[in-house]
Amino acid sequence: MVTPLARGRLLQLAPAAPVLELRDIAGESGGLLAVIPHPDDESLAMGALLAALRAAGRPLVVVLLTDGGGSHDSARLGRPGLVRLRRRELREALRRLGGATEIIALNHPDPGAPDRPSEAETARIAAAVRRHGLTRLITCWRGDPHVDHAAGARWSARLCRALGLPDPVEAPVWGRFVDTPPFAGQRLVRLNAPAFHEAKSRAIAAHRSQMGPLVPDDPEGFVMTPETQAHFRNHPELFLLGPDHGLSHG
Repeated sequence: MVTPLARGRLLQLAPAAPVLELRDIAGESGGLLAVIPHPDDESLAMGALLAALRAAGRPLVVVLLTDGGGSHDSARLGRPGLVRLRRRELREALRRLGGATEIIALNHPDPGAPDRPSEAETARIAAAVRRHGLTRLITCWRGDPHVDHAAGARWSARLCRALGLPDPVEAPVWGRFVDTPPFAGQRLVRLNAPAFHEAKSRAIAAHRSQMGPLVPDDPEGFVMTPETQAHFRNHPELFLLGPDHGLSHG
């Protein structure tokens, strides 16, 4: 599969969206819980934000919902080999963003992210929230046209309610390129973090299986076009804030 690049509704609205700082989006203090459907979503959707967070010395816990094994059908690697490869790429990408305090892999099949956390998952993540002082959650946008991204947004919203956290901050990946507008109550904003664009670019490049023909025995597998890669490297990160988000200042 090759991703299309089109100017969707969010990109049309982006030039007029407020430009905010890390503290406006992630809160004045405390750590961040990043819930990602697949390895690479952390870099594409929120890499600069995560790099800024880590540079500020704040904790980052990454929850990986799926095993990432659905991007290719490779006889050479097999699904277990592809899962291991993508897990290594995620660790390297996070290292380039400043490192994660903890990674929690839930290993749901890709595709197949659930839309609600189990009791065991909720308890495991609640312990991490307490252990690291996490105060906000960020995930992919519910309007992304990918079943795992939409399910992950629902999963995250339910987790936030269970843990008493504010509604999730949502970051669009593929939703940038379609005509879906922000949902009722959502506020579109841009991140001001130019110092971390290079770290984000390097993190994207760490996902080699998704950015080029690293899996040559599946020509129909996912490959992100150079134009789409350039968009994610160069365009400001977009976030959708819920009505209860509030700003930490101003």
